[in-house]
Amino acid sequence: MPRFLTPTKICLLILVDLYASDEIPAVARLDVLSLIASHVNPPSEYDTASLDHRSKVSSSDITYFSETLSPRPSGIPGRTLNDVLLRRVWELPTLDSLHELFKEVTQHIAPSNSETPEAAAARVSRASPLGQFIRRCNVEFTRLQFSDSQALWTALSAYRAPSYQPWASRNPEAARQLHADQPAWATASPSSTFSTSHQHQPAATQINTSADDTSTILSLSIHQLQKLGTRVPPPLKRHLSTWINDIYDSSAQSVQHFIQFFECWRAGQYEGALEGLHRYFDYSLVARGADGGALPHAASGGVGGEMRTYYQYALLHLSVLHADFERWGECVDALGECIGTARENNDPTCLNFALSYLLYLRQAHPNTNNAAASLSKLSRLVGGGRNDQDEIHFLKTKAREGRNWALLSQTLMEEGRGEMTRGGSVSKALECILQSEWLDVQHDLRTMMPSGALFRGAGFQRLGQSSLGARMYESVSLVHSGHCPLPEGVRTACRIAHDLAAGGNFDKAMEMLRTAKDELSGGVLKLEQRVMIFEMLILLKKSVHAEAFGSADHHLEQLRPARTLDDTEITFQITLLETELLLRKHDYQTALQIVNENLKQLKENPRSDIAQTLTFLTLKARIFAASSEPAKGLSISIRAASTAQRLMLVNVMIEAVTVLSAILTALGEFEVARGLLGAVLPHVSAFSFPNGQQELVPWNVGSVAHILEQALESSDAHLTARLFAVLADALVGTAGHEYEPGSSDQYKMMRTAVGYIGRSYAGALTPRVPPHNMA
Repeated sequence: MPRFLTPTKICLLILVDLYASDEIPAVARLDVLSLIASHVNPPSEYDTASLDHRSKVSSSDITYFSETLSPRPSGIPGRTLNDVLLRRVWELPTLDSLHELFKEVTQHIAPSNSETPEAAAARVSRASPLGQFIRRCNVEFTRLQFSDSQALWTALSAYRAPSYQPWASRNPEAARQLHADQPAWATASPSSTFSTSHQHQPAATQINTSADDTSTILSLSIHQLQKLGTRVPPPLKRHLSTWINDIYDSSAQSVQHFIQFFECWRAGQYEGALEGLHRYFDYSLVARGADGGALPHAASGGVGGEMRTYYQYALLHLSVLHADFERWGECVDALGECIGTARENNDPTCLNFALSYLLYLRQAHPNTNNAAASLSKLSRLVGGGRNDQDEIHFLKTKAREGRNWALLSQTLMEEGRGEMTRGGSVSKALECILQSEWLDVQHDLRTMMPSGALFRGAGFQRLGQSSLGARMYESVSLVHSGHCPLPEGVRTACRIAHDLAAGGNFDKAMEMLRTAKDELSGGVLKLEQRVMIFEMLILLKKSVHAEAFGSADHHLEQLRPARTLDDTEITFQITLLETELLLRKHDYQTALQIVNENLKQLKENPRSDIAQTLTFLTLKARIFAASSEPAKGLSISIRAASTAQRLMLVNVMIEAVTVLSAILTALGEFEVARGLLGAVLPHVSAFSFPNGQQELVPWNVGSVAHILEQALESSDAHLTARLFAVLADALVGTAGHEYEPGSSDQYKMMRTAVGYIGRSYAGALTPRVPPHNMA
């Protein structure tokens, strides 16, 4: 494989010569300059389009340039820029003409001490990207040995061969002259000779890729794997394997093992990922200065400095790998050694990232006993405690000092998550989220924007703003799709599907999950498993609400292995659905046991989510109400409702108020239950029935009415149906105890109760309009 020069570089050099010689018209100069710049200076923000562009440019023939330049006009009437390029390419009959080309192009570079400013302005600056490209091409061509020059000329002949027919039809005299200058081809026709000559070249000359191009494509691939969590496409993987085998360079071999590490990691192959990571760092130490696109060079020369630098980053990658496969003991050991090594080697960048990752692990896995114990132990060893505020303040200070905006944005996000989940100030949590999003926009942290939108949507849903939360989820796919990491894209699709299922749109939810599995997961095993788990969750929810107990037991049995995953969101949803199934079966003893076990685990962990604790308290009160012991659940539901109101957890508060109203109705306090439900639901004048009759009893709207009126705006159709059912029970109790039998008032009250029962039944059967599709 050539080091730098390829037939593609020769064609780009000819385009530079045409551009510098003013042979390109003004209407096409910008397009040609963009084409040259896209290859000379690759973009800093790598994406799939950059990979496709590099693959097309590194094709085995000149077809890419022909397709790109054919629509562009040239200064010659009736000719395109492709015709001009082909004319210049076919003006190179021998290897000597290639030497002449480099001499001509080099003359466009302005000398270091130009004679006049006008002459210097008319030429290409030495320090410009075009000047650097011309100078490097010239230096690389000068350094070539004769055999390599011949190989380059042979590759160029094969590269331009498919364009012989278009060029010969436009330039018949030049074609006859070229054919006459080739004695060996005197007996062959020009068309057959030049159209098939590239097929007889050796395989090595047909590869139009240099070591420099391969290094760039490897950097692009590593960036895609690290930032977006994707896998290398099979066609590109085959090309990379062929190119790396042709390079025989230790740095390229090390990056190949690094790509293999990511591939095995995403595919769920733990042992293969470990082997690939170990080999990558072994080759990196041997390369002494190789840059894999992910890790920095050593600050000082010598093998010892590089070993220290690569060693701590190797430990950081190893810790991330162990954590992803939930090997918490190995994760803590690797992360602790990484922190110690970074301190010893005075590497604040690695140290801050390691501490930030430790903070993230403690926030993301608070309910797993093995993870919580191991991470808390490591936190005490590195100087932290049970309170994360000191560590957050330290990371924010260091991020501002080092102008590490990605670290600062992530730290603010973790601070907001801690405030929201552990019962802190909601306004402060939203402030942290907005600050993080502002940093992402201000400093163009594109890959972090989807996670910020996802977290902000979850915050709005906790506040009862389901429509705003759906808007934020929708922005992930509509606004950030080009630079959205795969995990965030899959999480967004799963949450939208969950909201659709909560509103009764089970078919749309399943369709969205199937689309996410086919298009978003990208062959990553863990993401595909997450989509499959949410599919089973939706099927279980549908079976529970339809009271198809056989199907529900089957789906629940399939979901039992998911309990071992260290994902609090999934385990929480499974527990809620299992408890709901037990309530439908009237197995109150088992349901109460499950709820008590979960409450005990949440209370033992100080980093648990307060919303989950309040939800289980509400479930406990609901179990007491359903088991004919409502008095035991009265104080529990009151405490859950008041705490949820103080923390502005609107959905949890509405659930607690519903259970509290059912308990009050069971205790005979019908008027109190009606007044409480009147605060939950909008004003009664908004409800009318087919016969035109309206409820005449005014509600006692409390001080929390403005918050609780969002009950009907939520995406939970089951909760809304239960609200109307409990209200109907309270009206029936009032009609039986407050009015005389057979009176007109009792008749009106009973008709109103029947109307609310109909609303409850209709709300449970009719799918709710999904918030993300509303205007």
